[in-house]
Amino acid sequence: MPKYIAVSRRNKLLAGLTLLLVCVVWYVYPGSDPDSGLQILQIQSRSPSRRDLAVILNHFIKDSGKNFGFLGDNVDKLFPVFEQLDNDTLVVKQTIVSFLAQPIINDHAFTYLHNPHRACASGDLDILFVIPSSPDNFEKRSILRTGNYGEYVQNVENKAKLLFFIGKPSTMEIQNKIDTESNTYNDIVQESFDDIYKNIRYKAVSMLKWASTFCQQTSYVIRNDDDIQVDLSAVVKAVKQSHSKYANFVLGRVRLNDVPCRNASAKPYLSKEDYPDAHLPPFALGGLLGYPILTVELLYQAALRVKPIWLDDVFITGMCAPKVGAKLLSDPAMLFTHNGKIAE
Repeated sequence: MPKYIAVSRRNKLLAGLTLLLVCVVWYVYPGSDPDSGLQILQIQSRSPSRRDLAVILNHFIKDSGKNFGFLGDNVDKLFPVFEQLDNDTLVVKQTIVSFLAQPIINDHAFTYLHNPHRACASGDLDILFVIPSSPDNFEKRSILRTGNYGEYVQNVENKAKLLFFIGKPSTMEIQNKIDTESNTYNDIVQESFDDIYKNIRYKAVSMLKWASTFCQQTSYVIRNDDDIQVDLSAVVKAVKQSHSKYANFVLGRVRLNDVPCRNASAKPYLSKEDYPDAHLPPFALGGLLGYPILTVELLYQAALRVKPIWLDDVFITGMCAPKVGAKLLSDPAMLFTHNGKIAE
């Protein structure tokens, strides 16, 4: 086994990553010389993902001035990401690691007005349903609690939780009603940003942040708006089937070759200053999305580091997902209706 390495506090992070690299080498090729272990690993390892991560980490370790950020405590989470990308070049994987080491530019530092932080603490959990909702959508939340979502969550065999995500309303009257609702059901996550349409990105990031922070024990996160209709059992099945093939993915209704709306009076208006490209990237409609918790954590980290646009689904699934190697998937089960119309 590798010998214990004593380090100063100042070099703790650097030594920790060095020790991780040595342990990976020792795991793949026991008894190797740590000084030559990386070369042996490159030749002997049957796992390209482990080999490539070792190579990339070695470069980072040599660069002692790097800000490791999220990577410092989460290197192990890159193994399934790299395994999914084994057919991609080392440069692609290097890009993901370099991106996650970048400093945060979108600090999501809002405070919680309501936070059921122990909602995931009791028992085994398979699925977390996160529902973005407007503060005054009391009736819609009530319907979801008593309808098919409520029935699904109340069945203990499903191992599921349901939470609603909102921002700050425009009046104290609404806030007082939210306070009562939260005290009654304990299923409201409320952050301090103003809940207006142009702030939907904040709400999307709040769901990623909460799940990453307070619900890492869940297997999957399914996000859907509070005013759509879906075949819930089919959605859950599709997410799990996708996970049998991929470790890091976003499942939804994928849009290709969309163009940004340049009509300043239209609801989805996106200025050339905010988004100069002629076409939007491939993205999934935000009305219904499913992902494993690994992807949720990676998307949250990406959302802190990518220059944002306010359109949350384009930002999260179209701009952030590629940065962390999340595969964009479509499935017929992710079909949903909104106001009686099928979302395309």
